[in-house]
Amino acid sequence: MDLQEIKDIIEKFDASSIMELSLNHKDTSLALSKRVDQPHQAESRLVEEKISKEIVSTAKEESAVVPVTVPVEESQEDSVDYITSPIVGLVYLASGPQEAPFVQVGQDLKEGQVVCIVEAMKIMNEITSPYSGQVLEVLVENGQMVDYGQAIIKISK
Repeated sequence: MDLQEIKDIIEKFDASSIMELSLNHKDTSLALSKRVDQPHQAESRLVEEKISKEIVSTAKEESAVVPVTVPVEESQEDSVDYITSPIVGLVYLASGPQEAPFVQVGQDLKEGQVVCIVEAMKIMNEITSPYSGQVLEVLVENGQMVDYGQAIIKISK
């Protein structure tokens, strides 16, 4: 499967009423779930990582262009972390349209503090910070659709 086929499958899965989907095609396995309390999130993440690696390796084989990587200083990489979405849904940066946002750039965060809400299947899920640190950047807009594992907020440790 190529990247476009996987994206098409995910879009059709999101639009359907199917709660779980598992596909095996040649050397590619794909497992999708809309369940919020899914006990196999670690397995899903491993499947996504495997698919990503296969897509990258396939792209490298098909491409004549050699990718150039820009070295990042270890001190910068170690001091920055990202809060990611654990589910697919719409992100809300405040508890209501007239309310102040949960977090703002420059604000200090404490571990466990609510940073946003992700609405999935009409259920509002509070997303909390797994880290303490300072908000460097909010990477999404209010009302934007986010994917599983998508970075929402960039923080310094």
